[in-house]
Amino acid sequence: MTPAEAEKLGDRLCTPTSNGLLNCTVLAAPPVPAGNAPEIKPLPQAQFSESFGPVTSRKPALPLLDPLPPRLEARTVSIGWDIGYGTPGEYWEIWDNGEMLLRSRQFQQRDLSRQLGKAEREAFEMEMLAVQSGVQTLDKLADGRHEFEVRLCNRETDGKETCTSAFATTWVGDQGSESDSQNEGLPSPPELGWFPQINTGEAFQLEWHMWWGKTGSYWQVVIDGKVSSESRVFTENTPNSQAGMLQMLGMQPGKHQISVRLCNQLLCAESPPASLEVLLPSEEQLRPLVTIERGTVDSMLLLWSIPQYRLKQQPRQWRLLDGAGATEITEPASLGSWQKQVRLCQVGDRARPGVTVNSYCGEIRVPAASAPETIQVEVCPQEGDCLQSTPRSVSQSVPKR
Repeated sequence: MTPAEAEKLGDRLCTPTSNGLLNCTVLAAPPVPAGNAPEIKPLPQAQFSESFGPVTSRKPALPLLDPLPPRLEARTVSIGWDIGYGTPGEYWEIWDNGEMLLRSRQFQQRDLSRQLGKAEREAFEMEMLAVQSGVQTLDKLADGRHEFEVRLCNRETDGKETCTSAFATTWVGDQGSESDSQNEGLPSPPELGWFPQINTGEAFQLEWHMWWGKTGSYWQVVIDGKVSSESRVFTENTPNSQAGMLQMLGMQPGKHQISVRLCNQLLCAESPPASLEVLLPSEEQLRPLVTIERGTVDSMLLLWSIPQYRLKQQPRQWRLLDGAGATEITEPASLGSWQKQVRLCQVGDRARPGVTVNSYCGEIRVPAASAPETIQVEVCPQEGDCLQSTPRSVSQSVPKR
């Protein structure tokens, strides 16, 4: 199922599939705690004046994560956390590389003294229970880097969530090929090649070299402190030197800092940053990239993406349009309604195998019987500022019965 469909399940545990979808299992709700005796009646609802507003949920305390090893030989990891004191949460989530894998209201109270030495534990005459704890095992993890985020959340009276987040990173499996497995430890720092410091919206080549030293297995382009793309493709790759190149197009107007990281597993060496000032937006019209995949016998899966570095902010909403004139879809109304679910994702570049781009993504299941002949996606980073994809034929993607 799509992440948007999984969002409606409530408590669940999901495993990513090879096509970007999720295989989810619904988690049982926690048992209802024992209530008061029937003769105990609650007090009437308090009436608040202008001086005293209604009580709102407090932000949960920051969870303390169990340490993760820098590398996992197996494809399984146990994520655990505790709160020693402070405000507990109503539910918690696990996100892996920007994708939510778990939402749960199952909690524990673990003994905080378990991490102490034997003599220190014996010095205590009572258990040191956490205010709140959570543990979940994730399996079938893909090879590569996994950036985990654990969110502990409460909901405000208006339905909005307030969360605290803790982070941990690990590497799963081997580096990749036999040559990659020989690369271990921190690589030598790369150096950026020359490129014009003033840009008027045109594409330019970002090149780098590591002239002599310890090589890496992959490299990243960093724009203003955030990773925008990652590649395992090298233009030069010898036992002691490496080089890479990537075409950059459509960066937002303004001043930017660009650098390159050369990495082995979780260890990365970063080049000194270079300044770039973009004076004008690109003349090339930015369009969402749309793919349509066969789903069930009566539906298709439509996915869209836009590189993060090409937008100033995350899109607020999106919808489907009839490709015949980019008109609103009215039948069924749900197919053409505005969608709010926009997630962070990593999208493989079809034109450059081995390159992934950090993007904004959305997906929806399209019923084959009610889909128009052609379809477009309209994505709006802000109100009144929307981007439309190229119309795509739906008939070629309809599953055959």
